[in-house]
Amino acid sequence: MEEEILVVATGISEEEVVELKRQLASEREVVRKLLQAEEWLRSHQKELESRYAGKFVAVIAPGEVEASENLETLFKKLEEKGVEPGRVIITAFSPEGEASIL
Repeated sequence: MEEEILVVATGISEEEVVELKRQLASEREVVRKLLQAEEWLRSHQKELESRYAGKFVAVIAPGEVEASENLETLFKKLEEKGVEPGRVIITAFSPEGEASIL
């Protein structure tokens, strides 16, 4: 019923509606994973500050991180893992332990 309404209202095919719904579900999953990664980052902040002082850190998933002294190398590491940088939490820890969300 919902697809029929969208098809009539927008003039797109049912297949396009199904594809849009699949894409939306995929994006929701990305957001859910980002929120989990952010929560994990916050709950492990002190430990991570100590371990990765002076580095850029990508939290791919809770407990899964990549780190590097520069963004270019970090992005290459993510690329090698098949991870899009825009779909992870990236932060930088200063040598003094201050964090900045990028």
